[in-house]
Amino acid sequence: MITFEDDVWPQVQLHPWKYTTRNAPINGIIWHATRGGQWYDGATELRAFRNWAASPNNRISDYAGVASYGIGPGICLRVVPDTYVPRWSSWPSDLHAVSVEVAQSNLGQDIEAETIERCVVFALEASATVPTEREPIPFREAVALPPREDLLGQEASLYRKEPAHSSPFQLQVSRKRGGGAQVDL
Repeated sequence: MITFEDDVWPQVQLHPWKYTTRNAPINGIIWHATRGGQWYDGATELRAFRNWAASPNNRISDYAGVASYGIGPGICLRVVPDTYVPRWSSWPSDLHAVSVEVAQSNLGQDIEAETIERCVVFALEASATVPTEREPIPFREAVALPPREDLLGQEASLYRKEPAHSSPFQLQVSRKRGGGAQVDL
């Protein structure tokens, strides 16, 4: 079970274009960086993401830009319960994965240690119910989207078949025999 310290679902559920019912089992976690672009610290960036998720102005045609969760320094924010799919964080992967926006305002900006620690807790909690693999899955390849320099860095390398750029945060979770989880930073 995922624990969260803040919950914006009561506001998000008022906007039905931001979510839909989940019809497939969750089989992964998609890590993104918020990338608001203002060089905010993690706490400010997470508050901006929270405001954007709750805002009725977050509407792009018949959907919105939200994720399942947001993580900042010491805080996990639930946006959409796992029984729903955010519309859309990373279509079509949202249909079978939980998407997490991690507070990082700009590419290359350090992610605070407290944020990384909260991501580790999230990954360990999720690994109890979400199948996890050692290697990231190139989920965008299936829909031929251009690569995005994303939080983990590995995503870009999966498309270009070259080493990933240096990333301040590389989180891998793998299931051990016997049901436990291992987290490597």
